[in-house]
Amino acid sequence: MKLCKKVKQLFFGPSSVRIKYGNKHIDRIISNDGKMLNDSNAFVEWKSDDSALITLLGEEQYPETIEFNKEKHNPFKSVQIELESQTLTTSASPDQTKVIEIIETVMSQGEKPERFLRIYYGDNGNMLTEFKEHNQITFYTDHSIEWVNNTEAFVMVVRNDKIIDTININFE
Repeated sequence: MKLCKKVKQLFFGPSSVRIKYGNKHIDRIISNDGKMLNDSNAFVEWKSDDSALITLLGEEQYPETIEFNKEKHNPFKSVQIELESQTLTTSASPDQTKVIEIIETVMSQGEKPERFLRIYYGDNGNMLTEFKEHNQITFYTDHSIEWVNNTEAFVMVVRNDKIIDTININFE
């Protein structure tokens, strides 16, 4: 398998890349703020001698992940994987029996939004499996959790000091 940079790079434009194995290939674009591509723009994680995950990185794009499997007729397939996930806040109900945890997740490019909030909720001390998602492709600047009582809360999603969504969490 070979990662080749084509000669199609315009001033402050994206770069075309070709990933090649034998006579098969896949063409992709890396938006890297007009900078020349280097080894840091591609990461290959070998799963076995026959398969790997290839991640393409650019300064002006979400990472893109391509699955390579030389045993398949078409050895290249775009896939979506979780790149990172971080807890933004956790809040317990007034009586401390319920809990809400807001997690921001970043995915590689694909059919779903690349960045979303997942709001987990459940009994305090137990593994949280119930959740609601906020699927706007954007950067969140703030969020808050306001408890109405011990079994109901509102999660406010805020961007630029404006509430863009309110999500009701009802434990009953």
